[in-house]
Amino acid sequence: MAKFTYKARTLAGQAVEGVLEAENDRAASARLSTEGLFPVAIRQKEMAAAAGDAVKPPRRADVNQFIMELSELLEAGVPILDAMRSIRSHAPRREMRAMLEFFDGVLSEGGTLSAAMSARDGAFSRVEVSLVQASEKGGFLAGALERVAQQREYLAEVRSTVLTALAYPLVLVVVLVTVVTILLTFVVPKFDALFTDMGSRLPLPTLILISASNLIASYWYVLVAALAAGAAAVANLFSRVKWRRRLEDAALALPVVSDLIVRFAASRFARSLALMLQGGVPISDALGMAAGTLGLYGFRDAADAALVRVRDGSPLAEALKNAAFLSPSQLEMIAVAEKAGDLPTALSRIAEKADKAANTSIKRALAVVEPGLIVLMAVIVGYVVLSLLVPIFTISAAVR
Repeated sequence: MAKFTYKARTLAGQAVEGVLEAENDRAASARLSTEGLFPVAIRQKEMAAAAGDAVKPPRRADVNQFIMELSELLEAGVPILDAMRSIRSHAPRREMRAMLEFFDGVLSEGGTLSAAMSARDGAFSRVEVSLVQASEKGGFLAGALERVAQQREYLAEVRSTVLTALAYPLVLVVVLVTVVTILLTFVVPKFDALFTDMGSRLPLPTLILISASNLIASYWYVLVAALAAGAAAVANLFSRVKWRRRLEDAALALPVVSDLIVRFAASRFARSLALMLQGGVPISDALGMAAGTLGLYGFRDAADAALVRVRDGSPLAEALKNAAFLSPSQLEMIAVAEKAGDLPTALSRIAEKADKAANTSIKRALAVVEPGLIVLMAVIVGYVVLSLLVPIFTISAAVR
């Protein structure tokens, strides 16, 4: 008998964790089911310890490549252990080779790929592990891995698109901070010395600028410490559920930010649910997993409540009617697809449309932010230049 750690949900949707003894992960899953619990993740304790001894997690791109190659080799009829060893023989990085060596050990001892994946926190999501676990039971592992690989590739493209769109505004922010820092720490102090020698009365904008420069020059370490302490305090505050919920409510009250949050949540939820349903995961288990992909507490609560209604026999669209991350048109698509028996296709379509809408919103927002940052930079630099030149012109005119 081996010991397994597990994460599961009750009939009411409440998350529970614990440890139990069973002959294998399937027996552990069966035991949880008899106790009225719905397994979310199960892994052998010895596996978790062994995985913890490994080096840092492999790169996301390397894991994506591994999943795709394993799918292709299994599709070609190569036994999984031989396929794993073949991939490990040409893995380019130490982290990836270490993970594949661990997988080899688990499989050689009679373990499953899903059990090995669940022991590698950070490398694979719960959705991916559950899909692989269901495919192992159903005998279609190669197809499931191919869907996982396609999902990861698509998400990588979305992530790359978002980061590319944000690159230019981030560069502008860095340039703005750098310019202001150089002006206040190197340029303004020289003019301060000049104005002191002249002994003239300075206008208010110049006095404010010189005071800010002196403050930074004399107490920069205090300012850095205060910023670090403030950031730590805010992070600690919002790590608490009560304040995290308040932050989420505030974010959802902002027009553009709210649209992005809702669309990305709809995309993640629909895509995860579609992936698991395509892989043969029962809808109640799939819905519980998809709920776990939602980052906001309010969205997760709505999905958990929907899970309870689905288990009571309600249609999915009816159960999700109070989920704020799904629009009425998306719920209508789900309802029609349920009746037609084509729910995974509809969910995939919802996810794709939500991603496109989110990307469009980001581009529109950045189209306003980028010129705004340029104008802000011009205003700050102009203020500094005028604050320094006006006193010089005034003194020159007085001398004449």
